[in-house]
Amino acid sequence: MKHPTFPLYTDLCGFNALLPPRAASAPAKGDITADYVVVGAGYTGLAAARRLAQLQPQARIIVIEATEVGEGSSGRNSGFASPRDLPSGPSAADLRRAEALNRFTEEGWAWLMAPIEAHGIDCGLQVSGRIKAAATDLGAKQVRALEAAVKAAGLPHQLWDRSALQERIGTSYYQCALYTEEGYLLDPAALIRGLADTLPANIALHENTPLLSMQRQGKWHLETPAARRMRCNLASCLFGACCLRIVWEQRCGALGRIGFWCGPCMRMNGRCPPRACGKRCYPVFIGAIQGLPI
Repeated sequence: MKHPTFPLYTDLCGFNALLPPRAASAPAKGDITADYVVVGAGYTGLAAARRLAQLQPQARIIVIEATEVGEGSSGRNSGFASPRDLPSGPSAADLRRAEALNRFTEEGWAWLMAPIEAHGIDCGLQVSGRIKAAATDLGAKQVRALEAAVKAAGLPHQLWDRSALQERIGTSYYQCALYTEEGYLLDPAALIRGLADTLPANIALHENTPLLSMQRQGKWHLETPAARRMRCNLASCLFGACCLRIVWEQRCGALGRIGFWCGPCMRMNGRCPPRACGKRCYPVFIGAIQGLPI
């Protein structure tokens, strides 16, 4: 990887700017050797690091973040979260699929709640419910289709017309909306900062440490601005931002495996596929991580 791919933000994250000042962890410096290096201190990167720390409490784990925790995409999202998702349709197959997926999201939610409660992370978490609103005829059709799916699942809900919406949210822009009870709001910057500041003892976080280059010569060799030699003993370099699909394999007792994600080709393989696009494929950790609501 010869060219920098780390983010260069030109504006501050609003959620983060509203929080009290936070002292960033020191950048990585000198020669560093670790068992695992996680690139990116967002939700997925910190989830990967925490899971590795649980499975291998004696391992030395390093997380490097190009900017500061809270300034990246994890602090810039909308702050919506839910332990369950709604079914995509009213059929029995739709309901079975939703239940299967929700078993994972519920476990991920419980895993997220554990550090929030254990460390008293104040991220403004509150029950809000969810509103899916529609301004167009096509959107209204989709809302009513979702109502049919929710009704088939037996979930509490309300269908609001334009006047009911105006009374509740102060605008008559939308034709209709479906309200469901299960939904949360939180401050995403406060949450990611709290998770980063309460990492297990065998995880070292280095902020303002962009990855400049990496090579695999038996082990992974990484270069950052101040750490010219960062070696990964177990040949496992984990890219938090690239974990687009996470499969939790705790029941199998597996730590996981390395796959390769090629963005231009939109492919994920167990080994690096032929680079028909002429671009480099990036290593991605797959498995043994519980996903966080994002």
